[in-house]
Amino acid sequence: MIPREILPPEHMSWNDVLSRLSEEKQHYLVESLSDQDLDAVGQDWFMQARREQLPPSWDWFIWIIMAGRGFGKNWSGANWLINQHVTGNARNSGIVAATASDLRRYCLEGPSGILQLAPQHWRPHHITSKSKLVWPDESETLLFTSEEPERLRGPNLDKVWCDELGSWQRLDATWEMLMLCMRYGVPQCLVTTTPRPKAVLRDLMKREGIDVAVTRGSTYDNMKNLAPRFVQEVIAQYKGTKLERQEIYGELLDEFEGALWNYSLLDACRVEEAPTLTRTGVGVDPAVSSVEGADLTGIVVGGTANNHGYVIGDHSLRASPERWAQKVIQLYHDHKADFIIAEKNQGGDMVESVIKNVDPNANVELVSASKGKVARAEPVAALYEQHRIHHVGSFKELEDEMCLFLPGETNTQQLKANSKSPDRTDAMVWLMSKLMLDMHTTRPRFRVL
Repeated sequence: MIPREILPPEHMSWNDVLSRLSEEKQHYLVESLSDQDLDAVGQDWFMQARREQLPPSWDWFIWIIMAGRGFGKNWSGANWLINQHVTGNARNSGIVAATASDLRRYCLEGPSGILQLAPQHWRPHHITSKSKLVWPDESETLLFTSEEPERLRGPNLDKVWCDELGSWQRLDATWEMLMLCMRYGVPQCLVTTTPRPKAVLRDLMKREGIDVAVTRGSTYDNMKNLAPRFVQEVIAQYKGTKLERQEIYGELLDEFEGALWNYSLLDACRVEEAPTLTRTGVGVDPAVSSVEGADLTGIVVGGTANNHGYVIGDHSLRASPERWAQKVIQLYHDHKADFIIAEKNQGGDMVESVIKNVDPNANVELVSASKGKVARAEPVAALYEQHRIHHVGSFKELEDEMCLFLPGETNTQQLKANSKSPDRTDAMVWLMSKLMLDMHTTRPRFRVL
């Protein structure tokens, strides 16, 4: 823990401060420090870090650095974890990144990675076959990704760095498993992330000042260390868009201005249980890749009663066409659904054939996406505004996706920022359009025989 009284001024490092002092004043400052203070400032990272990149000076459990692109989040995370091992505060630490590629490129090998920043005398050995780092004192750092939350079952961890939590693919499952691992020594978790309106992140923010510390920052805080071309291109990319506050200024936007849905609306439409449904269907936005788990297939189940729609399940998954088709047919029978509605633009005849291979007698309607995503979604969003569509319980990933669905643009920047397509939302829109906006259609236009 670094004493607050020796922290540099905001947005400055001690190197910045010292460079502006005379030699006499530099000497006086060093002489005034205690041995403990000298141990801290003797570390290169402490002298280089801006004030907001240093750990908060109180007993926090989770520290969130939530900042815009180029703030220096990775640099902060790597140096914090290195320092925990150098000082002996970490014995069984961990790193969790969004993907294996992110883990290698940004957390370990990149210019702000641990293998680059660790001092020569305390550089860990990377054992790739065992997915871990071994430090000179035999302490270890286990390496994980959000792609495989099951691997977090069992380890006892004391210090953990979570990189870009807002971009984790299986966020809820990974976070829950990680928290069960934080039971060794004095556990602490550092989260470095660009803001995303994710339920996990929003829930953590509610604990700010209790056991969660939050550092906020923008791209501008680190301008002197950023290449001019990076600043020019990144800022220009988001300038004047709805995502500027998130990607540049690092604000957690609970509700995006102009989005078709927001959390307040979804909460107002939420119910604990649905009435007896008079009509039920399964909406599908199919993935066409044959690679197992490569793309997400949106699969949403819902129904109608008394001219109101009810979303009763989000079963979206990453699977091959054969596996997602099996899941769709299982839900079709489990819910005694009247129909399956799926987009045929993606995959065309393949969508029909994979479902037919599982159940030739299922009622399937294949629809063409003749309109853009926003145009298709707007009538359904209007039904939410009228409180005529309800969510039975909570569907975190679907709702996060819905609240990032921005009209007025091509969604290019939104999709880049969140690294995914709104597959769950598309499946829900197809389903509710069929149930609520096509009330007089009782039989599918296309039938799989």
